[in-house]
Amino acid sequence: MSFARFLRYSTTIGIGGYSAYVLQQNNWDARNIGIVRFGRAAWIVGQVSVDYKFSVSELTDDSEETCEKWSQCHLRSAQRLLKLCSQNGGVFIKVGQHIAALDYLVPKEYVDTLKVLHSRGPRTDLIDIEKVIKEETGKEVNQLFDNFDPEPLGAASLAQVHKATLKTTGETVAVKVQHPNVLRHSVVDMATMEFLFTVVSKIFPSFNFLWLAAETRRNLPFELDFYNEGKNSETMAGILAKFPWLKVPKIYWNLTSKRTLVMEYAEGNFVSDREYFIKAKIDTAELCNRIEQMYSEMIFLSGTVHCDPHPGNILVKKNGRDFNIVLLDHGLLTRLTDEFRETYCCMWMAVLNGNEPEIIRCAKKMGIDLGKEHYAQLLSCMITAKPWSAVKRGLANVPDEKTRNAEVGYDHFLMPLETDHEFLPEFSQKDELRKNASRYFGDISKILATVDRQLLLLMKTNDLIRSIAFTLGNDERRSFLTMTKACYSMLQQKKARESGNSLVKLALQMQSQWFFFKIWVYSLYLWLTWTGPSRKMVA
Repeated sequence: MSFARFLRYSTTIGIGGYSAYVLQQNNWDARNIGIVRFGRAAWIVGQVSVDYKFSVSELTDDSEETCEKWSQCHLRSAQRLLKLCSQNGGVFIKVGQHIAALDYLVPKEYVDTLKVLHSRGPRTDLIDIEKVIKEETGKEVNQLFDNFDPEPLGAASLAQVHKATLKTTGETVAVKVQHPNVLRHSVVDMATMEFLFTVVSKIFPSFNFLWLAAETRRNLPFELDFYNEGKNSETMAGILAKFPWLKVPKIYWNLTSKRTLVMEYAEGNFVSDREYFIKAKIDTAELCNRIEQMYSEMIFLSGTVHCDPHPGNILVKKNGRDFNIVLLDHGLLTRLTDEFRETYCCMWMAVLNGNEPEIIRCAKKMGIDLGKEHYAQLLSCMITAKPWSAVKRGLANVPDEKTRNAEVGYDHFLMPLETDHEFLPEFSQKDELRKNASRYFGDISKILATVDRQLLLLMKTNDLIRSIAFTLGNDERRSFLTMTKACYSMLQQKKARESGNSLVKLALQMQSQWFFFKIWVYSLYLWLTWTGPSRKMVA
């Protein structure tokens, strides 16, 4: 046999053998191979880029026809990204969920299309789930559990959860198991995303999503480590122990590893299930109040924040005449520095009181010093999801009926058109989203790329909380009161720590009591005058 023929045969055998190995590692599914996943992502992102370049990039006017063309392009692009996320799964779904949570920062077509990713995660076959459990524990499923429900309770981007019964104690537990290929694919997927986002940002400077790729790369290792999630659960249970109505499921450490998490099984309905609350006569105003108390405690007082409060992670269960809240999925916690918490607290007090100089000062401390004053105004609108007219007036100041009707609503996000602080014209909520989310996306991208990293997850968290409140029909004024109390407490505690004078501390304590009494009186007024859905449910 000639050397050339030997080389040809050996090369063919080598390539064939390696291809078989790669296929075996990907469960004999060619669609899961890294180069295939990269090619799929590159093709779809290329389609999106070409569509924007040749369909709408030259359209800059505000005519109805132009808005419609932009809307259709956004919709086509969102549908392509949904297809990509669904096919590639894992990290891609995680990024799609993040985009879907940015209701007031990206065009509504993306939010409406991608939000299905919160409830439409990929499902892994039971045989593969059992394989992961054996790899992590060294035992078969039937050696650990008397009963293991083959139908998952829920499936998400990184894992799925099954109900089971422990063989040793007979306790009912929830078993969270990581999808088999997620960890292996994550390295290639992150490199793919960073490369494609870099290319897109070079072609379209206004579409800079590199901050999203950077945040995903930073947070993903924590979310893929279920042992870390278990430790986070215990941390959060300790922080929120003051609330008797809150439950964080306990962890069974002997069965927990990096890819499996066994926890106490907790029953309840999703926090978005209004029909259940009507039947159970649960006061949704009080439900929203408790959720906001939880998150105000995390953000303003403890500094450790659960950053994924979408409806699937918050359960509600009737308990006699009361109800309990169950907080799940602690894979992603952010720990805020004291300096950032103080700045963020001051920012909220500034927007509540309409203190524009303080808003600008806080924005600069958060990294927004881009040479234009309106970036600080825009940041305050992004944080609050409110129009600049409302922020400038002060969210704590009660507007007249006409002004309140113009500003109320979760989706009503009006941004400053000019730096001379002129109020925007009043549009419908849908029209305003369509115009402003696209029109100011370049400025929004700059802010997201430069702002303090701690704020990125907080904005996502705040928006998910607002979405829950909007779904339940809560009066947003009560939300502002809850945050005001937490902000005020944090600032007063800081003053007390810095003061070495007992008389000053006593004065601060009396000042706080008087402030909280006024808050209580106003809360009572809101309860007596509120006629929203939550009051009707318990009437």
